This record gives sequence, structure tokens and C-alpha cells, in this order.
Amino acid sequence: MENLIRERDIAGLEQHFAGAKDEFRPEFLQNHVDCLLQGLVLQAVDGTEDPIASVESILSFAFDLLGKGLCTPSAPTHCIADALELCEVTVCERMFSILEERQEDFKKLDFQHIPILRICNDMLKRLSRSTNTAFCGRILSFLSRYFKLTEKSGLNLNGQFNTFNETLFDQLEAEEASTSNANAEEGEDTEERIADALGKSSVDPAFYRNFWSLHAFFADPNKCYTAAEWKKFQSGLREVIVFLAAHKLDKESRNKRKRKATASKPTAYFAKYLTNVKLFSLQLADSQFRRSFLIQCLILMQYLRADVKSRTKTSIMTEEQKAFTIEMEEKCYKLLRDTHPNGQHFSDSVKKVLQREETWNQWKNKGCPDFTSNKKEDKLIRYAKRPATAYDANDLGSADLNVVWKGAQDSVLESCQAESRKFTPEVVNFLQDPLDEADPDQQVEEKYRSIYEPGFQWRCARLLAARSKQYLSTTTVAGADKKRDDSRSIPKFLDNAILRAAYEIPVLRERLTNDELRRRQALLAFQAKATASQSNGTNSTQSDTSIGDSQIEQLGDELADKWELLASALGLDEAQKDRLLAAHQEPSVCCKILLAQWTEARDGMATSHDLVAFLKDHQLYDERFISFLPAPVEEEEMDVTTSMS
Repeated sequence: MENLIRERDIAGLEQHFAGAKDEFRPEFLQNHVDCLLQGLVLQAVDGTEDPIASVESILSFAFDLLGKGLCTPSAPTHCIADALELCEVTVCERMFSILEERQEDFKKLDFQHIPILRICNDMLKRLSRSTNTAFCGRILSFLSRYFKLTEKSGLNLNGQFNTFNETLFDQLEAEEASTSNANAEEGEDTEERIADALGKSSVDPAFYRNFWSLHAFFADPNKCYTAAEWKKFQSGLREVIVFLAAHKLDKESRNKRKRKATASKPTAYFAKYLTNVKLFSLQLADSQFRRSFLIQCLILMQYLRADVKSRTKTSIMTEEQKAFTIEMEEKCYKLLRDTHPNGQHFSDSVKKVLQREETWNQWKNKGCPDFTSNKKEDKLIRYAKRPATAYDANDLGSADLNVVWKGAQDSVLESCQAESRKFTPEVVNFLQDPLDEADPDQQVEEKYRSIYEPGFQWRCARLLAARSKQYLSTTTVAGADKKRDDSRSIPKFLDNAILRAAYEIPVLRERLTNDELRRRQALLAFQAKATASQSNGTNSTQSDTSIGDSQIEQLGDELADKWELLASALGLDEAQKDRLLAAHQEPSVCCKILLAQWTEARDGMATSHDLVAFLKDHQLYDERFISFLPAPVEEEEMDVTTSMS
């Protein structure tokens, strides 16, 4: 059986019970199962890293066994009781959540209410009311939910008070007397010493003693029914109320910034305030401290006038005393309204709670009858259903929406998908204007181009992202190991994206190709004309040194890996480089176009020596160029040539 319990084998236990029913009584087997479960709890608490999960698993297994009749009804209660008794307080605080979650399951167990009460009382004895305040509150809240409202053990029918709850404070009066008897001269300075202890405020030692002595009446209100104690209570309370009314707190506290910084944190709750004489002046300046005192006064005033069944015949107040309690109650509510923050709301809330306490007191005077016993046996009257509100099915709340709805022939979705409602422009038409602006023949200044307008940038980026496959592609520079990052400049990025998208469309690709061919033919025609005019006015030596198309073709192929240096030497910026590479794709073609432009800029009068000098000045010349270009002229030869000329 021990192995079956350890393996959580319910089916095996049922078979074991069925086989041993002739030899053992069922009660004996059930008690044996209870002992084994308690052993599992002991092992879980001592030997596992997470005892809470283990105990919860064992408790669930115990309830499953109880449902099959394989253990006694007290087995789950013994398991949780042993676990809480063997664990530390910190572990018990987390483990108590198991009992809270299984509350309904424990309620169904017969004759297990007293053991549950004993478990909770044992836990309360182990806890400190000041250190483990929250855990104590959880246990008491659990008991209030676990037991019925009419449970006699939680109603205090006799109206008893906790007279052991004494409030101890510094007996300054006795200290003063002993000091004056010991030394008469020092007795004169006693009040000054006490005032220094109280702080620089208008609070005197007599008021300090009077304030804390009132808490004895809060702990035992029955003292107020004796004449001597009532006179002491009456004078003391009147003095405190007059002082609080004369020293109201400012609406704006000096620690306003500190309050704002800690506003999101939960406010601290103190079950009992300290009575140190040095703290008294600070406590009187605290709104929470004042509210706590005033609420205790209101509770006491309500109790003194209430009709309590357990009160003796001698505990009766006179009309004069009742008038005093009513007067003090009104003043306490007024002080609560004047105490910030949210004084009015706090005062109304306290008044509402105390009104409910009066109803609770009346219920206890009637002997705490069960609410369910007074319920009416009459059947509930079924009311007729209210007719549905009539409305227009075509009323969408707007006249325009109604027109769209009623005008749809087939359905609203098909109407919205009609061709007439497609406002997205075609890519071919949209790219016409930016391509015209990028054409050098149009002579559009860079700052006036559309790619610098924020509205156009947004529309162009959205359209190309949906229609162009090249929108997010990166352009790799030939001869370089890194990729160009165009995302830092939106105009530069859109300029390249527009060119790549244009080369995807046949119509635009043909247009760009024709424009480039036209410009090239015009350049070659200009060069031929310049060469012809030069040959007529120069000798044969100069004709031999002119730049030919074959030289440009060969030089463009050789300079393909250095085309960016060539473009920089000709004064092109990064945007112009990107547009040139995006338009022609091949670095060699870009070099040939740049060399042709360099020749055109010199009206066709540039010679091969000028080209060699240009390449050498910009560190682009290589010895392999000698096969189709003349050798570079040394500096001495250049000086001689210059002097001869």
C-alpha cells in the first residue's frame, strides 16, 4: 500500500481494498492510508525544495481518495494541519493560500469545522500582531468566509471588550514630581525640559497626558458609566477637540513633493501608534493620526447611545450625557471634513459605515437570526419581456453612410471594391514627374525636386513599397566590399528607388534608354565636329594626340573599379553618383560617360596628354594605359616645352 500511495495509484488502491476487505475492516485500511498521507507530508516538508507545490499535490490526492472512500474525512485536514505546523512562518504564509483556494472543498467535509478553527487559532498564536499584520488579517478573513454569518463563536453576543489592550505612555507628571522632590532648583526647569521633548509647538505636557489617557476609555467604554470616570472623560475629550479645532492642518503640506513622489505606493497601515513624547508634536501634524483618533471617538459616541441588549441596567446615560455625545459627534465629523486630503468624501464614508454598524447592532439584539429562515416561500412573479426597441435597419447614424448603404446594388463590400473607388495612381503615371525632374535637359534645381517634399515622400514610399520589387533592395557598389546605406537620406533613397522601379517598367525603361542614347549620340556628334574643326587648323602631330572613341572605351573598362574616384575628381556628389549607377548599373559604362563629359567640357580640344595628366593628378593613372595612351610627360620635359612655347 505504501508504494501505491507514493505512486498516486488510485486504481491499485481500490483493488487492494477489494482484496483485503475479507481480512481487514475498511476503517482500519482507511486509517492506514491516513498515516501514509501524513508521512508523505512530512517527507515533502523536509526533503523537497518546493514544499508548497508538494503539499498541494498531496492534498489534491487526498481529496481524490476521499471521493473514492479510500481515506477518512479528516485526512485532508490532518495533511494541511501537519504541513502548517512543521513549516516556518514565511513558508506558512505562502502555504496558507492552499487552504484559501480549497475553502469550498473543506466546507463540504462533515465535522471538520472545529479542526479548521483550531488550525487557524494555532497559526495566530505563532504570529506577531505587529510584524505579521497582513497574514493575521488573511487568517481572520478566511475564518469569516469559512463559517456562517450566524456562527456564535464570532459574534461576541455578550459585548465583551479587550481590556488587556492598554496604551502605555510616558508618565511625565510622576517624573516631574520626583525631580522636584530631589532638587527644588531643578524643579523649576521641569516644564521647559518637557516642552523641549515635545518639540517647538504649543503642546504642553498636560495635554500630552490627557490625550493618551483617553485611549483607556476607547479600550473599555463601560468606564464612562461611572460618575468620576465620566467627568474625567468629558473634560479630557472636550480639551482635545478644542485643540484640534484650533490647530487645523494646512491644505498644502510642506512635504507636497514627497507625497507626490510616493503617491503611487500603497499607504502604510499602523495597527497602533507609538506614544513616545518626542513624536507627539509630529503625530498631531499627521492627517492619518488625527483621523484615527476621531474615528475612535465616533465609534465610542455611537456605542454609548446605542441600545445594547447585553448592557446592564446601571449602564444608562442621562439626557445631559447624550447631548454631550451628540455635540462631540458633530464636532468630530466637522474636523474630519476639514482634514485634508478629501475630507468631505472621507467623512461621508465613515458616516455610512457607522450607519451599517447600527443595523448590525440591531441584528445582534434580536439574537442573530438566520437570514435564510425569513425568506419568502412565494414564487417569484415572472414579468413580461419588454418589447424590443424598433429602429431603422438602414440608419447607420450618418446621412452619407445611409446613402452608401442604400445605393449598393449587390452588397456594401462589392460597392466599396468597385473600380470607381480605386484612387491609387498607376506607377507609370506617378513616376513621370520625378523622372522629368531628374533629367539634366530639364535643368531643374535640386532643391525644387519633388523628392524633397514630405507629402510626396510619403506617397511615393507607400506606392513603391506596394508595387515595386526593388523598393527595399540594396545596391552593391562594384569593387567594394560594403553595401551602400541609403536609409539615412530619404531623398537619396527615393531617387534611387524611383530609377530602379522605372527600369522594371518596359515603357519607362525604353524612355530612359532612348534618352541616354540620344545624349550619347549628341555627345559623339559634337566630338566628331570638334575633331574635324581641329584637324583643319592644326598639324598632323596634334591630330595624332586627340582622344578617340576607342581610347575612351578601353579606358572606361580599365577604370571600372575606380569609377567613384573618377566621379569625385569630376566634382560629382553622392546623390549624382547614385543616380548614375542606378541608371546604367555597370561601373564601366559610368566611366565612359564621365570621360565623354570631361572631353565635352573642353570643347573637344583636349588631347591624350591632357587626359594622361588629368589621370595622374588624381592618382588614376596606371602603366598598363601605355598600350592605348601616350606615356606621361616628366616635369623637366614639361618645363622645357613650356619655355619653348
